[in-house]
Amino acid sequence: MKRVLFGTVSAFAAGAVVAACAMPWATPTPVPTTAQQPVSPPAPKPVSVEGTVQPLSFSKLSFQTAGRVRSVPVEAGQSVKAGDVLAQLDTAELELALQAALDELALARAQEAQAREGALPEQLTAGGAGVTAARTKLDEVMAGPRDAERRAAEAGVEQAAARVQDALAKQEQLASQPKAADVEAAQSALEKAIRDAEAAAAKLAQLERGGTPEEIAQARAGVTQAQADLAGARASQDQLLAGPTTADVAAAQAALDQAKTKLAQIVDAPRATPQDVANAQLAVQQAQATLDKTRADASDSNLVGTGKAISRQAADAAVKAAELAVQQAQNTYEKVRNSGPTEWDLRLAQQAVASAQAAYDRVTRPPTAQELAKAEAAVTGAAAALESAQARLAQVERGGTEADLVTARGATLAAQAGVTAARARLEQVLTGPTQEEKKAAAAAVDAAARDLRSAEAKRDQLFAGATRAEQEQARSALAAAQSTDAQTRRGATDAALQVASARTRRAETAVEQARAALDRATLKSPLAGTVTNVAIREGELASATAIAVTVADLSRLQIETRDLDEGAVARVKEGQEVSVVVAPLGRATMPGRVLRVGRQPQPATGNSSDVYYTATIALQNPHPDLRWGMTVRVEFK
Repeated sequence: MKRVLFGTVSAFAAGAVVAACAMPWATPTPVPTTAQQPVSPPAPKPVSVEGTVQPLSFSKLSFQTAGRVRSVPVEAGQSVKAGDVLAQLDTAELELALQAALDELALARAQEAQAREGALPEQLTAGGAGVTAARTKLDEVMAGPRDAERRAAEAGVEQAAARVQDALAKQEQLASQPKAADVEAAQSALEKAIRDAEAAAAKLAQLERGGTPEEIAQARAGVTQAQADLAGARASQDQLLAGPTTADVAAAQAALDQAKTKLAQIVDAPRATPQDVANAQLAVQQAQATLDKTRADASDSNLVGTGKAISRQAADAAVKAAELAVQQAQNTYEKVRNSGPTEWDLRLAQQAVASAQAAYDRVTRPPTAQELAKAEAAVTGAAAALESAQARLAQVERGGTEADLVTARGATLAAQAGVTAARARLEQVLTGPTQEEKKAAAAAVDAAARDLRSAEAKRDQLFAGATRAEQEQARSALAAAQSTDAQTRRGATDAALQVASARTRRAETAVEQARAALDRATLKSPLAGTVTNVAIREGELASATAIAVTVADLSRLQIETRDLDEGAVARVKEGQEVSVVVAPLGRATMPGRVLRVGRQPQPATGNSSDVYYTATIALQNPHPDLRWGMTVRVEFK
């Protein structure tokens, strides 16, 4: 456009000169002529384009199938070798599929080998047994039902009828009013559940607030009593091991003499006076009052028990002693009233003599192994009781542990749930069955009736004998068994061998396919380099074709241009030297050489119609801090 305008202006000037010369009044002025100098074209600007740092070799890997990621043993920045595992999907189903394919292959090969080798003795036996069974079945069908089958059919009908009656009874029971016994039982269950809930809540509250001073005092008393029991048990054991002393022998002899003297006195005792009878009767009353009080104390759980003021053993012993005192008082009363000893007095005196004699014998002889074992067991039991009492005291002093509180809370919740269930049961008993229960009972009646009709139909069919269709079916089964047995004895035909061989080949193909599918569930590095990106994590669902892991050889980097247009690409040749300027690295400059120039333009982006080609630049001395993806300026020389 500029050249055209210049020509227009020149033409206009020339025309003006010619017009001026043609005017008569104009004086011609000579025009000096000068030689026109040629103008050289301007030098082309150097080609300078942008580029991107790229590794010489890299790979963006993805799974060929979707699946759950089982493991990712690498991370970004990790060095790997060719063949290293980068990621793996869950292969449980694939491994099962491979095992199933292997099993099918083994079965196909075995069947092919069996077909080629002929029938085994077991198969011949089985074929003959099949023929025998089919012939027996045909004979049974033609002969009709046996007596055992008739009885079984009748029993089936009777059982079905009993189930119908049971279902009807249950339905009638639901339709009737609730029984007083059911209501009373439900009410009792609710009251018990409420008591259990209150007890559980009280125990939880006690654990949360800790032991009271009274409970601590009782626990300490229990420890003291347990210590005393242990000391007594050990003393008895030591005495048993040490053997009897002279004093023990003398005491046993004195007790024996006293028992004998008392027995003699009872035998020769005189009759009592009325005052003696009154005193004896008063003694009976006092002994009975003492027994009643002792029994009341023994049944008081606040006084008697483990860790309480009185141990269970001591309480039981006190009751027995009180009972014996009552018996003795009663015996004395009877003896005084009868003015002489009774048979009971005489028997007691004789037992006392025997007991004293036994005690004397024990003192005068060494302890037996049984007595030693009993003493050792007593010491062990007393020690265990002491540990339990000490643990009880420690628990009461510190209060409930967290485990105790958790257990108590759970028991409280369970007890409350029991109250809710018991209340719901009582309401159900009072209100009667629901519509759902009535429908269920009616459905049970209908089902029982259907079962009865089915049992009756089977019985009637059995009694009527086999139908023509059943007879024909039995004959066909016998013919099929005979044909199979004959085929087994003849061996496999060529067609059967070909089928067996085809099945084996198909099974082998299935195994290869299963192995290939299992291999595709593992990503392996195709080259030695560095993992630059990991886009998946363990447990995620990896989609097919999505980039999962990127691996690149970062030891060899190159430059690829991005905006080499069609006007500049003609001036770029392979082997041409370039300078690469990296602005992020302080405009560091590196020499390079054109490795190759693209023969096809890059695809256009968006609505742009610009055409760009890619030139690949090999770096001769790359900067150590150069990174994949950096933008550089490439200046072609």
